Amino acid sequence: MDAKRGIEVIRADDFVEYFLFPSLDQLNGDNTAEKLENFRQNVNDSVQQFTVDYIWHKEPFQLVIRTPETARLFNECKIQDDLPPHLYGLTFYGENIQDEWYIVEIINHLTKIYPHVIGRIFDADGEFLLIEAADVLPGWANPDTCAQRVFMHNGRIIIVQNETTECETNAVLPVSVGLKRIREDVNLYESDAIMKCIEQRFVGTKKSTLLHRACIYLPISAALLLKQNPQLISYAVRAFCNRDEIDMKLCRAMKHFPPETRVFTQVTFTKCLYALLTYHNYKPSHRTGWNLPNEKSNTFTAHNLGMKIACGLEICASKVQNEQNDVENSKEWQIFTGQLKQNGYFGDAIEGSQEYTKRLDTAKQYFRILSQNHSTYIDAVAREIHEHLKDMSTLNEQFNDDILFDYDASLNDSEDWMNISQEDFDNMMTERYGIKKTLRCNTDETENDSSDLGMNLNTFLTQKSEFDGVDFRPLLKEESTGPTASSITQNTGNIDFNPDAFQAHLKDMLDFVIPEDNWDSHSDSMSDFDEENIERNIDITNPNTAATLSAYMEQMDRELAATTIGSSFKTNANASNMEDDEDFDDIESFEPVDIDVNAMKNLAESYKAQFGNHGPTSSLLSSLGVRLNTDKSSSTNDKP
Repeated sequence: MDAKRGIEVIRADDFVEYFLFPSLDQLNGDNTAEKLENFRQNVNDSVQQFTVDYIWHKEPFQLVIRTPETARLFNECKIQDDLPPHLYGLTFYGENIQDEWYIVEIINHLTKIYPHVIGRIFDADGEFLLIEAADVLPGWANPDTCAQRVFMHNGRIIIVQNETTECETNAVLPVSVGLKRIREDVNLYESDAIMKCIEQRFVGTKKSTLLHRACIYLPISAALLLKQNPQLISYAVRAFCNRDEIDMKLCRAMKHFPPETRVFTQVTFTKCLYALLTYHNYKPSHRTGWNLPNEKSNTFTAHNLGMKIACGLEICASKVQNEQNDVENSKEWQIFTGQLKQNGYFGDAIEGSQEYTKRLDTAKQYFRILSQNHSTYIDAVAREIHEHLKDMSTLNEQFNDDILFDYDASLNDSEDWMNISQEDFDNMMTERYGIKKTLRCNTDETENDSSDLGMNLNTFLTQKSEFDGVDFRPLLKEESTGPTASSITQNTGNIDFNPDAFQAHLKDMLDFVIPEDNWDSHSDSMSDFDEENIERNIDITNPNTAATLSAYMEQMDRELAATTIGSSFKTNANASNMEDDEDFDDIESFEPVDIDVNAMKNLAESYKAQFGNHGPTSSLLSSLGVRLNTDKSSSTNDKP
């Protein structure tokens, strides 16, 4: 990993890393370690209250203390930034992206209740907060100018801007420098529009809408375990969905959760977990005792899902026998400690000494949280399952009222959210990306819509394309809070240089005018075509180029004259400005081509040819904020 990436240590596409930088002066304790530990406990208590009843898909929100000494544990990345002591966390959210946004909400919440704390969060995509708010960012904000400059403070998204004295506008800003500027309130940018985009992804009071409840037929030990710790459902579902051949052998034995003890109970899933479990097919062995009813039975889903959950819990419980409980006996730990020794983590400390043991214990703590496969979580789950299985009588007394002996369909939530129609999908896309207008095809109002589409297409074609693509946002006044390389704040005595304007003026001075097709901006604008301008521009170019262009035009006219392509264009027989068509008086019954209607027709035909799939037309129109609505009852010969 490039050293200038700073503190980013990403191991996969679905990891998220987060930091909490407190002001040590605001913390209680005799030394830095004690202050951070007290602060971590307070944060964990706040997070526990904030995340009550939330089911994590893979791993929960977690924090460890990180100081300059422990930073050397991150041997994968040679960090060139002297970070102040802080709390660090890394979470693998798996298939459920909602967990990542919930962590963003947690960090935002913590910066509100602890005003002295500055938060930072990123994932494999980098500054994904700005990606979410891309449509409302100022013009100077891009991945280069915002690298390592995005923080959270007092419940707000803060972007640390460049100082006017900095030589390299796009230089990666050290995080320590960014923290200092935030505390000093120097060159900061924040926007209500950015915060609104981020808050739309927050869970907040919508946590209940992410859950799905169902009446399941489970072994009684499994039912009691899920009542005692609802978070176990995520481990059970993922263990079942990620099973291998060795796990399948465990499911045939069912040592810990025999199917003969099944009872009905209501189980709470996240919608993501429920969908994963539902669409994973598995036919159990009849010798195990799984007597599933007919698929048409109203209790089949309860039996089928209960069997899958019990198998998942069986796999989890068996891991304690297959995985080494002691960290020192794992192969990964041996490799990890070897790398620490190579990087000089233990320094001059002698093996077995107090200093060596202290550093070794710290390394173990980090290894449990930052190891790539995170197998220690499986061990913890397995040990918890075994501890509760030893004391089932206590759980039975505690949750006896939640055990049902008859199937109750009223406990099932509706599964309509799993079936999305094309109309529902279009509405979701419209709500997400804000389609501005729906253009109609094969209707009497096509003429008006084609005119609107023509204006949108011309606007699109006249946009300036940079290396990053075309910017569809309207031109905005330059924001004084966003200095760039070509604009300096006023009253500094420096020159305000605009390279685009300079280039335009230079072209005008040289009279190097390239003809622009703005004459076809409207359906009746063919009459605005100025042939003299074209001829003048051809004459001032290289004579050889002018001759070649004229030859091409003549050859094209001869080839097209022998075809029927001209009759395929829609014309405007009722053109209102016929007096402007003097150049075509020698042509009998001349009718100018309606360019907008023809563009509408061609786009509609291309859209229909996509058969509802993604294609060039839908990509172009979606960029313009437009959606075509075709009338299926109309034939292809109808008016476009």
